[in-house]
Amino acid sequence: MKKYLRNIAIVMAAALLVGCGSAESSAAESSEDTSEAVSKALPGKIVQFQTDMVVYSDLPSLLEASQLVVIGEYAEETEQKLTTGNSAEINADVITNAVSTNKIHIKKVLKGEPPEGDITISQRYGIQDDPAQIVTFSSLTPMVKGDEWLFFLRYDAAGSTWWCAGDYSGRYPVPTDEILAELDSLGENGLLDIKTLGVLDGSSNTTPLYREIIKHFGDELRV
Repeated sequence: MKKYLRNIAIVMAAALLVGCGSAESSAAESSEDTSEAVSKALPGKIVQFQTDMVVYSDLPSLLEASQLVVIGEYAEETEQKLTTGNSAEINADVITNAVSTNKIHIKKVLKGEPPEGDITISQRYGIQDDPAQIVTFSSLTPMVKGDEWLFFLRYDAAGSTWWCAGDYSGRYPVPTDEILAELDSLGENGLLDIKTLGVLDGSSNTTPLYREIIKHFGDELRV
């Protein structure tokens, strides 16, 4: 089943003030690489704005929405584009959108036929240096080079990129022996830690769906 979620901002827009001067126009874009050092030592402060989104609460709906299901690894340093605009309410420039892109090196295909080579993936977040914070319109943790995940993906032809289907309902840790043992110890209704799942808050905890996924794919999830 897919659900349409309308979320409210967790912090005020004033917290999204652009730290480096003012833009010459009402909407400006900047693009920069996030270094490996920044990726490995992500800012502790998270400014989270979540927009309307479709998420999936059961495996049949998630599989139907996903053109590609793969196990893969973030292969590059993340590039980001921040879009800013002037807020008349506070008379300052604020971040109105943030999109980060990376490459996935595919290790195993569970559904679909990916193109040859690595594929491009996007998430709606960006990392600021001043102030040091993550600005996100997603409930997924940032993409870090070398991290391996199980991805349920849909393709955006206009942007020539892939997105996780239903945002946080479209990416999961590859189930290791340690994770499987933890799930057993938690019992049928227990929830994994959000850090393990790679989500930002408890309302995005996808443990029940993760259990469905593990039961469905079984040994196919071993790389």
